[in-house]
Parts: sequence; structure tokens; C-alpha cells
Amino acid sequence: MHRGVFRQSLLMLSLALPGFAAHAAPLSCNGTAPDWRLELEPETANFSQAMKGMGEARWQLRGKGTGQPSSGYIWRGRSEGAEADLVVFITQAAKAGALMANVALPNGESLNGQCEAGIQAVPETPQPLPWWEKLADYLPAMSACLGRSQGPDKRVTKVWQREDGRIAMRTRNIYQGWWDCTVSADGEEVLTFEALPADSLELPGEGLVVFTGAENHQPPGACYQNHRPVSSETGGVQGWLSDLIC
Repeated sequence: MHRGVFRQSLLMLSLALPGFAAHAAPLSCNGTAPDWRLELEPETANFSQAMKGMGEARWQLRGKGTGQPSSGYIWRGRSEGAEADLVVFITQAAKAGALMANVALPNGESLNGQCEAGIQAVPETPQPLPWWEKLADYLPAMSACLGRSQGPDKRVTKVWQREDGRIAMRTRNIYQGWWDCTVSADGEEVLTFEALPADSLELPGEGLVVFTGAENHQPPGACYQNHRPVSSETGGVQGWLSDLIC
């Protein structure tokens, strides 16, 4: 393609896509005859080309891209000391997922090749531990709330820490007793303790794992299994964790 015609087509496409943001994912493009490679970022690029009898020439460029490969992506940049820009035009190929590249070099040469999007590592967001894996933080508060709860086989069915640092939880007994309890952040003072109506809705995950204190029995029935003793700092059993399987 003649350099002037190619640059004119680039200009027309860029005017047609004024609202597109720069393509953020890195692109790796390459071609043959001669062999060349282009590593493309939103504002930087590394271009290398095999030079006949002279090995490989490499340039580092700074520039900017506009558009998207699905509808036309143009990246234009210049290496230090160069008198003209290197211009890359990337479009979606007929094959699904494939990208085609046309590179206009500063010397007027035009190269064709293919591109693929680089894989960007996405950092994993740490997931908060469930309450039963943070018992050391909650045991004093759970003991305080179980002390207020009444009836046989009292158990903690859910615990969470509020934004103000206070510890909230729900407790139940084997019959209809069901309570909301809030404790100070240090677990020493019960701030609120309210009975819940029998038709109240369970909180998400409530009752999947329960804690019963050492003075109470493990949850009866076949639905709670995998009873694990919870040891105190002195080595004695402070309670049990049990899993709901029904």
C-alpha cells in the first residue's frame, strides 16, 4: 500500500472513532518477510525487525493509541531521534478472535502481520475468613452472648464484626429461642440482646456452622456432624464447632 493512501485511510478511521478510549490490554504483533515483532502497550512500544545481513534492529517508542481492535485501533508513536512516526493499524480479522496488523514504518515501508492480546495477571482479592476460623477473636463475645441466651443446647449460629468494631451474632436453643446479640469490640460487654420472632428470616450462611459452649451438649440429631472441640488457651475444651449437613 502506498504510504500516502495508507495514512489517509488512518486519518479517516481516526475521525470516525473519536469517542473510543485507548486499548488498555498489551498486544503482541508479528509478521514475516522480513521478520518483525511489535510489543504494544497503551503509551509505549518495542519494535524489532530483521535487517538483511545486519542482524536485528530494535526501537523503543512512545506514543498513544485510540479505538478498539474490534472496530479499528490505531497506535502512533516515535522513537528518540526519529523524524517520523511509526503507525500501527489493528483490526478484527475474519476468524473470530484473530487480529490483523498493518505497520507503517517511518521510512514509508508497510508491514503486515497478526496480533494477539497479552495476558494480564489479575490480582486476587483476599477473601475474608469465615467467623469459625477466627474464634480467637470472637470467643469472649460468644461466651457473653451465650450467657444471656436461655434454654437447652444453646448455640451461636452466625458471627460478624460491624463497621464500628462491635461484634454481632445470633444465638438459638433447641426450641424456639432465637436472639440477636451485640457485644463491645473487646468482647467484654453485651450492648444489645433482643429476642427474634419465630418467623424472622435467617441471615445468609446462618447455621451452616454452629458453636456450642463447653457447658452445653453438642447439637443433637443427625443433621449436625463433624463435631470439633475448641480448646482454650489452657488446653481445656471451651466448646464445639459442628457442621450442618441436612
